[in-house]
Amino acid sequence: MEKSKILEANIKKIKNTKPVNSNMIYSSEMQILLDRLGDSDFKVAVVGEFSSGKSTFINAMLKKDILKHESRETTACITYLVNVPKNSDKDGKCEVTFKDGQTISLDSLEDLREVTTTSSNKHNVSSEISCVRIMQHFFDENENFTLIDTPGLNGIADNHRQLTIDEVKNAHACIYLLQLRSLTKSDVEFIKYLAQYQDKFIFVQNFIDELKSQEGETVELKIQEIEKILKERVFNELDGDYEYKVCGVSAIKALTAYDNSIKRLYAYDEIDLSETDRKQLLEESLFEEYAIILKNDFGKEKYEEVKTKAVQSTFENLLQKILIKAEDILETNQELYNQSKDKTQIEHLANKRNILAEKRTSNKGIIDNFILSEQGKIKRLLVDDITLQIKGLNEEMAEVIGSQSDYSGFKERVTNQSFNRMIQTRLYSVDQKVENNKNNCLQQLFNNVLLRIDELCTWNQMDNKNSKLDFEKIAFEQNDSMEKEKSYLENLRNQLKKEKERIIKNEVDSEKARAELKEQREQIERTKREISEVEKKQASMINRLGQKPAKERKTRPVKEERYRDGILGGIANFFCGTKTVTVEKEYFDDSRCKKWEKDLRDIKEKSGENRDRLNRQISMLESNVISKEENLKHTQMDKQKADQAYQNAKKQLEEKEKELKFFEEKAMKEFFEVKKNEYIKLISNYLIDDENSVLQTRIESLRGNLEKNIEMIKINARKRYDETYDANLKTIDSLINGKQQLLTGELKEFEVSIQLYREILNNGGAAYAKC
Repeated sequence: MEKSKILEANIKKIKNTKPVNSNMIYSSEMQILLDRLGDSDFKVAVVGEFSSGKSTFINAMLKKDILKHESRETTACITYLVNVPKNSDKDGKCEVTFKDGQTISLDSLEDLREVTTTSSNKHNVSSEISCVRIMQHFFDENENFTLIDTPGLNGIADNHRQLTIDEVKNAHACIYLLQLRSLTKSDVEFIKYLAQYQDKFIFVQNFIDELKSQEGETVELKIQEIEKILKERVFNELDGDYEYKVCGVSAIKALTAYDNSIKRLYAYDEIDLSETDRKQLLEESLFEEYAIILKNDFGKEKYEEVKTKAVQSTFENLLQKILIKAEDILETNQELYNQSKDKTQIEHLANKRNILAEKRTSNKGIIDNFILSEQGKIKRLLVDDITLQIKGLNEEMAEVIGSQSDYSGFKERVTNQSFNRMIQTRLYSVDQKVENNKNNCLQQLFNNVLLRIDELCTWNQMDNKNSKLDFEKIAFEQNDSMEKEKSYLENLRNQLKKEKERIIKNEVDSEKARAELKEQREQIERTKREISEVEKKQASMINRLGQKPAKERKTRPVKEERYRDGILGGIANFFCGTKTVTVEKEYFDDSRCKKWEKDLRDIKEKSGENRDRLNRQISMLESNVISKEENLKHTQMDKQKADQAYQNAKKQLEEKEKELKFFEEKAMKEFFEVKKNEYIKLISNYLIDDENSVLQTRIESLRGNLEKNIEMIKINARKRYDETYDANLKTIDSLINGKQQLLTGELKEFEVSIQLYREILNNGGAAYAKC
C-alpha cells in the first residue's frame, strides 16, 4: 500500500475515536489533514512579519510587478498565486471571492490594490473579501503549484495572525521571510508554533542589498547566524524530523532584473537600466540560487513525497497531544469512578460538590486578584522596554548626526527628510517589537490564568478550546512634528510666488463674482417686470370679459296629470284615470352666467400659474444672489489671507536671506556645529523631552491598550472558570446519581482509543518508512 493510503487510513481511524469525534477542534484538525493529503495542488505558504518584503519577493518569483508593495500598503486578505500551464487561456486572469460567496473577475491586475490591501478605497478588504486567486505561469518544475501570500504577522489589518495560521495548516511547505534584523524572539516563538503543522521550511533572508559591508556584514555570516539561532533556539527544542534550508536574496533587485517595465532600481536613479545592468542586478540578488533550492525541494518528482511527509509529521504531532490529553482525562475520570463505588464515597462526593459550589465566587476573586497583580508587572516591564528602546534611538540619532562631516550633505539630508525617514522607520520597528512583546506577555498571562483555574477546579481537566486570544493592537499616536521642518531659500521663493499667484487669482475671481451678481440682480428685475405684465394682461382680459350676465326667464312645455271636472269628468276619472295635458312652464337659464364664471376662473388660473412660476424664478435668483454674495465675501476674505500669507512668506524669505548672509560671514565649522546641536536637540525634544513626545504618547497608548486587553482576559478567564466549574459539577452529579455504568463504557472507549494512539505512534512511523 502506498504511503499516502496508509496515512489516510490512520487519520480516518483516529478521527472516528471517542476522544476525537467528541471534540470539535480535534475533529476539525483531522479533517484538515485529510484535505491536505487529498489536495491535487502543492501549496507553499509565504510567511513573514510586516515589511519583510513578501509581496516584492513573490513578484520576483512571478517575474512581474503584480502584487502591490508600497511601504504602507499591507496585504489584508489571502492571495493565491496559482501556477498554470504555458499559453493557458487562464494566464493573467484574476478572481476575487467575497465573504458572502460572490465571485467576480478583475478586468485588470492594476485593480489588485483595491481588493488585497488595507489602502483600498472601495472595500474594507479584511472584513469583505475572503481571498483572491491570480492565475499565472511562473514555475516550470510543477504545474500543480500554488503560492499563498499571507498577511504580515504583525500587520495593521484585522486578525492577520490567525489568517496566516489557517493557511499554514492547509499548506504542504512554508517559505519564511526574514527582515534585515534577522530572527527576533517573536519569530522564534512563531516558527515553533508553525512547526506543529509543517516539517519543511525555506528561510529566506531578504534585503541582503542593505547589509553594511564596510562594517563586516556579509551574506555568508548572516546565514550562519540564522542557522545557529534556528538550530539552538528552535529545532533542538522540538521533537520531530524537520527539514529546513537558509538562503539570502535581494527581492527588489531580482524583480527589477526580471521585469523590463521597471526602468530604474530606485526612484532617485537618473538613468534607465540596460540589459547589462539587469544581469548584474540578478547576479547580485542571489535569486537564482534560491530558485535552485525551490526546484530541488518542490519539483514535480518530489511533490507527493513532500506532501505526504508534511501531513505525516503534523498528524504525529497532533496525535501525541491527543494521547496526552486522553490519558489525563482517563486518569481523572478513573479516579472519580473509583471514588463512587459505595454510598459513603458518594456522600463524600456530595460534600466535595458543596464545598466547590461555596467557593465559586471566592475563586473568581482569587483569579481577578491574580490578574491584577500580574497586570502591574507587565505594565512596568513594557514601559521600561519602550523607554529603553526610544532612548536608545535618541542616542543612535545623536551619534549619526554628530558624525556628519560635510555641511552640504547634512543640509540636504535635513531638507529631503532623510533623518526623519530614518527615525520613522526605527520607530515603526520599535512599535512592532513592543506590540509583539505585549502580545507575548498577555498570552503568557492568559495561559497562567488557565493553569490557575485548573488548580482551583481540581475535579476535571479544562476542555481543550483554543487558549489563544486575539489582543487589541496598540494605537500608537503618530507625531508628525518632524515633517514640519523649515524650508530652505528656494522653497520660500516658490512659496512667495504661489501666494502672489493666489492673490491675482482671488482678484480675478472677485471680479467674475461681481459680474455674475450684477447679471443675477438684473435678471430679478426683468422677472419682476414680467410679473407686472402678467397682472396687466389679466386685468385686460377680465375687462374684455365684461359684466357677469344675468339669468334669462324662459318657458318650456311640460306634461302634467290632471283630474277631469264635472260629474261626467268624475265618472271618466273613475273608469279611465287622470288625463295628460301639456302646459307652458317658466324657468331661469343660467348657462351664460356659468360660462362667464368659467372664463374668469381660467383667466385667473393661467395668470396665477405664470405669476407663481415667475415668483419661484425670483426666489431661485435671489437665493443665487445670496450664495454668490457669500462666495464673494469668502473670496475677499481669502484675498486678505493671501495678502497676509504673502507678507509672512516675504518676511520669512528676508529672515532666511539674513541667515544665509550670517552663514557666509561665520566660519563654516562653527555654524555647522551649531546646526547639528540644534537638530539633535530638536530630535531629543521630539522623542523624549517634550510633554507630547513620542515616548510619552506611546506610554499613554500602551497603558490604555493594556487596560482594554486585561479586561478582555478577565472576561475570558471568568467564562473559562464557569465552563470548567459547570463541567466539574456535571461530572460529580453523574457519579452521585449512579451513572457509573455509563462512565464505565466511556472509560472503556478511552482505553481502546489510547491503545490505538500508542500503536500508531509506535508503529506508524516504521510502517510509513517501509512503504
